[in-house]
Amino acid sequence: MAAMPIEDHVLREYLLGRLDQNSRVRLEDRLFSDDQQFWEHLCLVEDELISDFARGALSGEDRAAFVERFACTEERRSKVAFARALQAYVEDRQPQPAAAWGWLRQSFGRPAWAAAAAGLALVVLAGTLMQRTAIAPDAPDVVAVALSSGLTRGAGELVRVRVSPDVELVRFELDRGSDRHAAYRAAVHAVTGEEIWSQATLTPDSGTADPLVITVPGALLPEGDYYVRLEGLSPGSEAVPLPRYDFRVLRD
Repeated sequence: MAAMPIEDHVLREYLLGRLDQNSRVRLEDRLFSDDQQFWEHLCLVEDELISDFARGALSGEDRAAFVERFACTEERRSKVAFARALQAYVEDRQPQPAAAWGWLRQSFGRPAWAAAAAGLALVVLAGTLMQRTAIAPDAPDVVAVALSSGLTRGAGELVRVRVSPDVELVRFELDRGSDRHAAYRAAVHAVTGEEIWSQATLTPDSGTADPLVITVPGALLPEGDYYVRLEGLSPGSEAVPLPRYDFRVLRD
């Protein structure tokens, strides 16, 4: 029996980090199954969300969640910059930008739109625009820290992360060691076990030992002890729990 479709507004809540934990776990289980149609549906909703942000069509609450929860990876920030570049171009060239944007939204709405011949021209155009136009907010202050698994609070060598008031993002580079999975889910927990942030679509470069990178909003990390829990994901298989990465946040 085919799985029931999930409504767009539920997928948007998931992408904005506002879905309750039980619903999120069920959605992610399906996301990493062999349901290609569901994956493409989620990609469509993601593209719609990005285009709404670029057009300034999100409410204040949705916009804040988008910046803090959704736009927390380099890949997603690149998509946002691309969408804003196209939006700026349309507004410069068209007397009715809303109508013109409808054409662009149709392009974003196709999962394989970038493979079309017109996609290449758009990529070149967006690259040019991003070089000459201010299309994004000022670059946020970022703290980068490398983490290895196996260092616990009792070991006495807990990695310390100093987060000043002006730090907006904390970039964690997770050493995978010899572990290799097709994809990963990462979750940041307070030392009490409460999950405060997660990302379920980490896909490392195939065949490399490069660390996994997650970028967490600094506002979610008050002073205290935390850990990152990784799970290895493979299509059609259950998630594999992996060793955790402990760290301590210090505030100025």
